[in-house]
Amino acid sequence: MLTEFALREMLEVLTATDWLAFDVETIQVGSSVNAYTDTLAGFSLAQFDQATQEIRAWYVPLISHRNDQPDPLTWEVVRPLVKDFLEDHPMLVAHHSAFDGVVLRQHGVSVVCAQDTILMSQTLDMGRAHGLKALVLDLFQYAMTTYDALVAPYQKHGPRNKKLPVSVADVPYSRLAPYGIDDAYWTLRLRARLQTDLDQRSVQARMLVRYDLLSLPILERMERAGTPVNEELLAVLLKKLDGDYERIKTEIFEAYRIPFEPSLVDTVVAVLMKAGAMTASQRQLTAQGKTSVTNGWLESLNHPVAAQILKLRQMAYSKSHYLKPFTSFVRKGRVHTHFGMNNATSGRITSGEPCLTNATGEWDDYSVRQVIQAPPGFMLVDIDLSMIQARVAAHMSGDQALLRIFREGLDIHQIAYNIIMSRPWETPVTKAQRDQGKTANYAWMFGAGPSHIVVPFGISINEARGLYAQYFRTFWGLRKFLDGLENQARRLHYTETLYGRRRYSQKLARPNRFSEQELAFEVRALVNHPIQGTEADLLKLMMLAADRYLREFVPGGWLFLQVYDELVMCVPEHDAEQTAQAVKAAMIAAVPAGSLNVPIKAEAHIGRSWSEIH
Repeated sequence: MLTEFALREMLEVLTATDWLAFDVETIQVGSSVNAYTDTLAGFSLAQFDQATQEIRAWYVPLISHRNDQPDPLTWEVVRPLVKDFLEDHPMLVAHHSAFDGVVLRQHGVSVVCAQDTILMSQTLDMGRAHGLKALVLDLFQYAMTTYDALVAPYQKHGPRNKKLPVSVADVPYSRLAPYGIDDAYWTLRLRARLQTDLDQRSVQARMLVRYDLLSLPILERMERAGTPVNEELLAVLLKKLDGDYERIKTEIFEAYRIPFEPSLVDTVVAVLMKAGAMTASQRQLTAQGKTSVTNGWLESLNHPVAAQILKLRQMAYSKSHYLKPFTSFVRKGRVHTHFGMNNATSGRITSGEPCLTNATGEWDDYSVRQVIQAPPGFMLVDIDLSMIQARVAAHMSGDQALLRIFREGLDIHQIAYNIIMSRPWETPVTKAQRDQGKTANYAWMFGAGPSHIVVPFGISINEARGLYAQYFRTFWGLRKFLDGLENQARRLHYTETLYGRRRYSQKLARPNRFSEQELAFEVRALVNHPIQGTEADLLKLMMLAADRYLREFVPGGWLFLQVYDELVMCVPEHDAEQTAQAVKAAMIAAVPAGSLNVPIKAEAHIGRSWSEIH
């Protein structure tokens, strides 16, 4: 496809009444691909020809390639010719339209996909690799050319044999065109294969693909709008953290006169020994016999110097994972994180560059949540779902005790503590005791064993086994449900969410190739999938409702973050309270009637910063 005439011929052949696959090739600007900044190098299209009963595919180059082609078409010529056809096409399909679609929109062609083969694959099996090459190899036994193999022959090296950047611009047209055509061709074939598999699933499972597709433009709007950040406070917080970090290190050195680095195990152990915080017999060892100093173990020592070391670690983590990255990603008071729906096997939405998914609120002095602040005239609204995973567990297990707790609005963490301590449910508990009940709930509800509470409870493994047995004497319906999931995982090698999103395990299907430890991990992952995956499915439905309300009724407001069971948005200050309550109601109403036989509850919080409302 090298001339305008050939392009017009292609458009005459293509039809709007059959599936059309598209794929883009880009030249990345930064160290990784970025749909918002990468340059469009070309695109490919593929469609089934009813007359010949074959797939026809084309590649349209938009840049020069190592002088083995005439001058390419320019985007200024191509865009007017393809814009209306692609924008109006009702049966577009791509593999990872969250990238390819955004690239075209950045270049002035606003496509809307009716299918995405990554999302189809996710619904069918969350546990497998969803890359185009991996799926084609798995389902068609055809090995496509990888990107690395495509560019490797044209790799150049600089001083000290350092690899220089290489892109599709360095690849001859005669090699790139078949590569691009292959992507569109196999996307089209993959759609047909996955649709056949989906047609054998429930109506709910097929609807999940639709919900995921509707979520893509919301995530794109969230990326474009960005997370509001107070840049001045960010600089102040970093300076304070650096000062406090050095001060605590100096205090430890002056007290014990041992050269000390929190990241070096030997120096940490030396300080702890000299401080009397531990004895040689208290050393924690890995399976390989090496000394280990985990955060949980430091907490269990219950000693001031151990607490100082733990604080230093937390400060270093907060700086390296959140505060420092923010300084490089913030632009004009916003951080434009990238959201993904195909990174977590649970189906949860994740974020990266920078990662906000795990932004913790525990260490208030240095939490990045402090710098996520509403601009003047706005407030942040956080809608936090109340114990949604536990509610899903109650519904799916049918456990009578869990059902009673949520139907009567009781405190599940208070009750859990009282149950394992053989006390009446209504016995008052301290905050520390309630936290222990919470630890037990979230460990044992998701397949962890008795050992999970040994350190936080400060008890022996035998005592933990006793509490574990006591817990499941009450929640026996939950125990039966988890055992059933484990049996299904071992027998059928998959489990599924309430709405039919499955996760398979290839390892369990071929157990002789893997260790007992690997197989146990796979079983636990499959046991957790129905609850965690159902939560992810519900959150997407609720996000759709929240976004719809904001766009219809709150001019100037925007959704900017979904993290686990929270949705965070920025809204005009004068409307904050009304918006918070209305969005909360819309989210709860978005869950199909009868989906859960326990009530869904959510809490709305309003404040200037994310730390203030969480």
